[in-house]
Amino acid sequence: MNTTHDFKLKNVADGDTAASQETVVAGSLTYYADTGAADAYVITPAPAITAYAAGQRFSFKATNANT
Repeated sequence: MNTTHDFKLKNVADGDTAASQETVVAGSLTYYADTGAADAYVITPAPAITAYAAGQRFSFKATNANT
């Protein structure tokens, strides 16, 4: 059985980045780790987000409880 697949990205402009197959399969896009303190959640996406768009969602694992 051949497990190699060819994936074609659509609507990715020159200079934009897209997740590699290895990144998606490894599950590292599942959530971001919180590095803030209680009541101050902080995530650091990589690559950095230069502008937010309506409808974007971010999942994170909270390090501290929210009071």
